[in-house]
Amino acid sequence: MKVLFSINPKHVQSILSGKKQVEYRKTICRRPVDTVLIYSTSPVQMVVAQAKLKKVLVDAPDNIWELTKEKSGISHKFFMDYFASKKYAVAYELEDIEKFPEPKPLRDFGLGYVPQSFAYVS
Repeated sequence: MKVLFSINPKHVQSILSGKKQVEYRKTICRRPVDTVLIYSTSPVQMVVAQAKLKKVLVDAPDNIWELTKEKSGISHKFFMDYFASKKYAVAYELEDIEKFPEPKPLRDFGLGYVPQSFAYVS
């Protein structure tokens, strides 16, 4: 199954360049997922790439940071601000990132709305 993540264009560029190999979320996908579709938020507003999901890590934010900081593509401060007062952090480790030759609209994936965090795609 695929999941679509809404990601800020700045972070999308870091993912496409290989600098950012981990996408962080506050919630875990409850369904088994093997592919992540990357939706670049405003001003792009298109699905620009996909990646294979290597693994999912769930732990206390400090532990997740120590395990993933080399692949994070973000600062420690940004990470800690994002997970402030959260008991758990979720890290989706990406691999085999494939940029689409042409960005695709959400409707190509059966979605008529922009998900706040993520949406499952069959």
